[in-house]
Amino acid sequence: MKKTLLATSMLSLLSLHAVSGASAEEPVDLTNAVDFTNSEDYTEYDNAPLVTLPNITPYASDMSGYEYIHSSSSRNNQLEFQHLAKNPSSATDSVSYSVAVTQSSSANVATSATFKSMVAEVGVSTQVELGTSTTKTLSITWSIPAKSNYLLRAGSSWVQASGTEKLWSAGKVISSKTVTGKWTYTSWSDKVKQ
Repeated sequence: MKKTLLATSMLSLLSLHAVSGASAEEPVDLTNAVDFTNSEDYTEYDNAPLVTLPNITPYASDMSGYEYIHSSSSRNNQLEFQHLAKNPSSATDSVSYSVAVTQSSSANVATSATFKSMVAEVGVSTQVELGTSTTKTLSITWSIPAKSNYLLRAGSSWVQASGTEKLWSAGKVISSKTVTGKWTYTSWSDKVKQ
């Protein structure tokens, strides 16, 4: 025990002498300085209480603008051309016709944004912009089997949708009305044996 204490005392004296004897201009060796990036040096804070951040909940008090709430939708084909084709021969025949089909888009909405929301809810895009109605001419070819009669048909395919359009101001609904929309999304053709 005495040897241990003596050795420790001598080591302390040597260290003290080395430091005191150093010139003021000589740099101090910080090689053995405490590394405060080591988590072990912060053990006294391990049991510090955690800081609980407050929950931030968004409020609808600033909500302004139009909102569309979808109700229903349906699809149907509109017949715009028909012709009875007869083929009395023993070989398959083909016939072509120029067919005028409608491309249209309409809705009783207050803003085009509502109509875009309506189209997105249905998932079927429009052929033309809202408020547009035009006619497009298509060339359609049908094949007619030998010794048969067929009713040739063509037209446009439509979507009809309905819902509620609400106008919000500062988080309050100031108006609400039922809205409907109707638009073409493609053309169609077929033949029915007679």
